[in-house]
Amino acid sequence: MHRLNIVLFGATGYTGRATIPALYKLTKKGATNLTWGVAGRSREKLEKVLQDASTELSTSLSHIPIIIADVNNEASLNEMAAKSQVIINVCGPFRFYGEAIVKACIANGTHHLDISGEPQFIETIQLKYAEAAAANKSYIISSCGFDSIPADLGVVFLQEQFKGVLDSVEAHLQTSSGSKSRQGPFFNYATWESAVNGMNDYANLKLIRQKLNEKRSKVPPKRSDKKKTIFKNQITGQWSLPFPGADTSVVKRSQQYFYEEQNKQPIKFDMYFCVDSISSVISSLFLYMTLSTLSRSEFGKKLLLKHPKLFSFGVFSHDAPIDEERKESKATIFMKGNGCLDINSKKYSNKPKDLIISRIAAQDPAYGNTGTIVTLAAITLLEESDKLPNNGNGGVFTPAAAFSRTTLIQRLNTNGITFKIVSKY
Repeated sequence: MHRLNIVLFGATGYTGRATIPALYKLTKKGATNLTWGVAGRSREKLEKVLQDASTELSTSLSHIPIIIADVNNEASLNEMAAKSQVIINVCGPFRFYGEAIVKACIANGTHHLDISGEPQFIETIQLKYAEAAAANKSYIISSCGFDSIPADLGVVFLQEQFKGVLDSVEAHLQTSSGSKSRQGPFFNYATWESAVNGMNDYANLKLIRQKLNEKRSKVPPKRSDKKKTIFKNQITGQWSLPFPGADTSVVKRSQQYFYEEQNKQPIKFDMYFCVDSISSVISSLFLYMTLSTLSRSEFGKKLLLKHPKLFSFGVFSHDAPIDEERKESKATIFMKGNGCLDINSKKYSNKPKDLIISRIAAQDPAYGNTGTIVTLAAITLLEESDKLPNNGNGGVFTPAAAFSRTTLIQRLNTNGITFKIVSKY
């Protein structure tokens, strides 16, 4: 059987439904049309989601192939993988549903892209499957949504635009709901479930990282820089707090790769999220402390999972976000790069200065544009595999390690995720 170029697994979930329009539009661009299909457990639900997308797009998607696949059925996952060149996996939490699909992809020489923001899953896959993926010529690339391509490739973009040695990058995430009278949650329940389980299992993440460190071929020089905690940033004029997502760990792994494989000085990266007032700072800290404390015990974890709306102040809920409100949301990442314009210098002691600032912006970042980002990543993989690491022969990589030599940033720029320098030297 001729393989489809792309199969979307988890198409009936909230993110999957938001990804289908991007798949339809973006696979029709360019010199040739790419083929794609949808996969999940229920044919009835898959047919329904294609009907809904047909109404939204004003075109029939009844011809789109449907593949029945269940994470609890290894044979069905192998059959799905055998029918596709690339699997886009949007079925989370990935700690529960991701590894079986990765194994099926590797067994069948299929590439796997996901949108995971779960460090335990992401780094476990690197630890366990890097060698097998390379042996079977499968690319396994996690964090290919708004978590964490804008941050990871944003550092690459800043480095490309800076004519010198970039030493460190400080990123500030600014979000807007787009609606003053918001009725629904900001994020779906699966994201909350991932966060709660991740904090509950943090001790295991430290063990995974210890094992990964043992496999490092080179250890980068130690940095004496101290991370800021809570401060008022000069870019947006808002309060910045350490961002608890996966972006920092993903960027750190990319910088480790560039150091090992290209002998580049690792860039120190810190990520923050912005709030407007001291009261928002206090409520954010209270939410984090509550989540951190309760998630340590099984009873507390069950409590958090049962009452997401209560413990997240309405940010998360068992109900899905309202589509109209979701589409009005916006996110902007400002990146401040510090470095030295002396290209012959590779020492930390050159007292780097604030010399460059970029802005990365997206509408509907968590869902609609996450669908766009992961679809463009899949298309780039298919069309520019010769520019990927390991000479196109597969492996487990971060987004920046995989796509730094491709045109993915340009593709994002022409499809609603803009990268722009706003201040230079």
